[in-house]
Amino acid sequence: MSTTDFSPERSAAIRQLLLDTVADEPRRRKRLQILLTSLLSAVAILLAGGTAALALTGVIHLGGGDTPPAPVPTPTQTVTPTPTPTPTPTQRSIAVQASPITLHDVTSIPKSPSWVADLPGYQYACQQIQTYDIADGLALFSVGSNLGPAHDGCPIGKGVASLSMMDTTSGRVVWSRSWQWESDKGYGTFLSILGTSNRAVLMDESGTTGPRDIIDLATGSTIATLPNDLGKYPNWRISPVWGPSGDVIWSQPVLDAAGTMTAIDVQRIDPRDFASAKWKTTIPAVETGRADVGFVSDGLVSYSYRSPTLGWRSALLDLSTGELSNDVPSDAAYADARMSDTVVVQYRDFISGIPGTVAGIDRRTGETLWTKPFEQGSSISVVRTIARQPGSFVSDQGMSSGEFALVTPHTLTHFDAVTGSPKMTADVTHCGLAGWYWANGGPDIEADDSRNSIVLVLGPWQTCSVDRETGAPTPLQDHEGGWPLFGTEATYVNGAADPGGTGSAFDRRDGRELWNITVDRDERWYFAGGVLVRQLGNHIEPIG
Repeated sequence: MSTTDFSPERSAAIRQLLLDTVADEPRRRKRLQILLTSLLSAVAILLAGGTAALALTGVIHLGGGDTPPAPVPTPTQTVTPTPTPTPTPTQRSIAVQASPITLHDVTSIPKSPSWVADLPGYQYACQQIQTYDIADGLALFSVGSNLGPAHDGCPIGKGVASLSMMDTTSGRVVWSRSWQWESDKGYGTFLSILGTSNRAVLMDESGTTGPRDIIDLATGSTIATLPNDLGKYPNWRISPVWGPSGDVIWSQPVLDAAGTMTAIDVQRIDPRDFASAKWKTTIPAVETGRADVGFVSDGLVSYSYRSPTLGWRSALLDLSTGELSNDVPSDAAYADARMSDTVVVQYRDFISGIPGTVAGIDRRTGETLWTKPFEQGSSISVVRTIARQPGSFVSDQGMSSGEFALVTPHTLTHFDAVTGSPKMTADVTHCGLAGWYWANGGPDIEADDSRNSIVLVLGPWQTCSVDRETGAPTPLQDHEGGWPLFGTEATYVNGAADPGGTGSAFDRRDGRELWNITVDRDERWYFAGGVLVRQLGNHIEPIG
């Protein structure tokens, strides 16, 4: 396969998959909750002359998405994993990186790719490939999992799953393994990276069948197994704590004799020993809450839940003690706070479902540092860096810069997170922000260091850029294609929505086109371990 052409037969086979993926997966996500599985029935690793190929086959399944009911314990099912994989000899450390992952721009296109990889799985619309950044030049690829009876042509009954750790600078597969099980329910699987502990949780979304494994990311081996009575969609209730502990915040519904939920037991647990909580806090609730931990290891984080008498609530949860504070009405699920390393910005004073003020709260002490009026049509956004967060899904935004922007239909105010004082206010009337909804997290806002600018990414083909210090317009030329993908100094536009489309790279500093190539319809571009790759179905190769 050349660097610019993909087989039409492959494209037709996976087109529906990728359309479903785009429709089902919001661009801005509050947490890394990814569905994952596939069959790995044969592994072949070929290393020759700088080209590495992984050829694996299997039946792929992708998870569903209805609201989870309260869990009911069920009988243990038998999962047959492949033997613990033997890692390919390597000279680099295989570990989750603590520092940001640098994105490497591609300024020219080689005659042929330096490597190619065909990930495990069949080419039909039940499968989904997800990729997680692990370190510079290192990414974890998952292929799966069954959409179940909600989608035609997606059989259930036999479950499969696989993971492949790859050095994306060379294409070398470090390790790869698979799972198989009977009585698959068609809920899919999920993968959660457990901070920098170098462990991950792979679990079937039914909570009863399929894998329930805690994985050593250095080798791919299973080091512990989770209980089989966690209920459906456990990923909605597991929030990994960033850092070396490998702990999670687990929200366990408490049921009465009739099976009705009456409370939540919020616990901090090492998932290798689920029976021994480090602390437990019981909250009266009729709908399961969730901790929005993000990428912090201590202090206060947002926790939302629905009280039986007071409706939806927004509180702050102490990761060290489990104590709740700043418990206020929120009138909305999972849209109640924005967080940096030092401050939680909490929505308050709701009237008819819309907040009237926002407050900055010290994440260490719980002290309210400042409050601001919040006019209708506003949003609070975290200003993101271009560099990526290790342990995160690769399509997510960059790391938090520790700064916030308050965006209204007419202004963007870049303000100090600790004091609440404005650093810069820009007129953004020309950006077309009228009608923006507060609870959707705000526009994507990138800190573009290459031009000392703040860029609002409003959607495909639409950006709005202002100087970071003065607020003066610093316009970027918009290009037709998908959502702009920002590198360190270049922007990549993938026109794969149209047959015979073109993918291009542009220097953001002067607008020059650096290169362009023909792309297949439904082709995806993203950075994996900081390396720009292109993906069509199961086929992946670097662009540069």
